[in-house]
Amino acid sequence: MRIDEDARPGAGRVLAAVRDAGAGVTAAELGSRLGLHVTTVRFHLDRIAADGLVAGHAVPSGGRGRPRMVYQAVRVPDARAGMLAALADAAAGDGAVAERAQRAGERWAETLDVVGRDPVAALSAVFTELGFAPVPSEGGLSLRACPFLEDARRHPEVVCGVHRGLAVGIARRAGASIELKPLQGEACVLLVDQRPRARENWAVRPAASPSPR
Repeated sequence: MRIDEDARPGAGRVLAAVRDAGAGVTAAELGSRLGLHVTTVRFHLDRIAADGLVAGHAVPSGGRGRPRMVYQAVRVPDARAGMLAALADAAAGDGAVAERAQRAGERWAETLDVVGRDPVAALSAVFTELGFAPVPSEGGLSLRACPFLEDARRHPEVVCGVHRGLAVGIARRAGASIELKPLQGEACVLLVDQRPRARENWAVRPAASPSPR
C-alpha cells in the first residue's frame, strides 16, 4: 500500500518540507506549501526542533519589521552513511529481499555501542539520530517521521526491512526484544519487552508499508 503525501502526520510532513527547502524556509512559507495554518506549522517546528532535527535562526526582514525565523534541517551524515551501507549489504547475498534487509539491519546494530544501555534509551538515541523523531509511548516508542520516505515508498521491503532489523538488533544487544507495529495511526510503534525470556516469546511483525510520514 502506498501512503498518500497528505496522510503523513503533521510533524513528518513539516520535516520533509524543511528538508526539501534546503537553504531555509519560514513557518508561513511552509504553511502555504503544505496547506496548514501557520500556528500548526510552528507547533510542529517546535516539536522537531526539540528533537534536534531542524534549527531556526533569525534573519533581518529588510525593513522595520521583526526578523523572520528561518528553519533549516539538521543533517545527520553519519547515520545516512550507515543506512546506505546497510542497503548495499541488503542488496547482496541470497534469500528473500526482506530477509536480507533485516539481516543487514541487525549487522548494522552490531556496530553500535548499545550493550548494557537501557533498551528504550538506546533505541531512542539511534532513531533520533536517523531522523525518526521517536517519542516515548506506552510500552516503548512511537516513531513520528521517516527521513527515508521516498526510498521507502519505492522499496519498502528493503528500507523498512533494514530499519526493522536495526531495531531488533539494538534491542537484542541491550538485553530486550521488540515488536514492531507499523502505521499505528500517525506513527510506527516499537514495543519493548525487557523480561528475561522476552526474546523467545516475541515476534517482529513485518512492515506492510513505509515508516510514518
